Amino acid sequence: KVEGLLKTLDTCVEYALQADIEAQPQEVVADLEGKALKVVEEDLKEELPGFGGGTQLPKKVYTLQQMLENGVDASKLLSPQDTTQDTIRTSLLAAVTLLGIVLIFTLHPTSSQLSQASIAFFAALAADAFLNNGA
Repeated sequence: KVEGLLKTLDTCVEYALQADIEAQPQEVVADLEGKALKVVEEDLKEELPGFGGGTQLPKKVYTLQQMLENGVDASKLLSPQDTTQDTIRTSLLAAVTLLGIVLIFTLHPTSSQLSQASIAFFAALAADAFLNNGA
């Protein structure tokens, strides 16, 4: 019986998600979510008395001193500068530069084509800087 209830719960949740994705009226989504909650709160609790009955432990906020005592270096958790985007941007810039050099030697473009490509490249760099607030 529990397996059937879990399948019913899965189906209800799937229908609710699909209705939400398809932007159906909020009443329809709420009704489907209500059916899923009914399965959890009534049907499953009857079959599995401990289901959903556990108590949540409160979150603990550690001080820097406690973190140091536990061997956690807090300075390594936070970075003053996010370097992920910088690394990706640098790698892409290097790849585009290499591709440009290869294309120049293989296609032998005219000076007009080179200037057009340069303008497009610098426009893309300007757009990137604008969209990332100068970063």
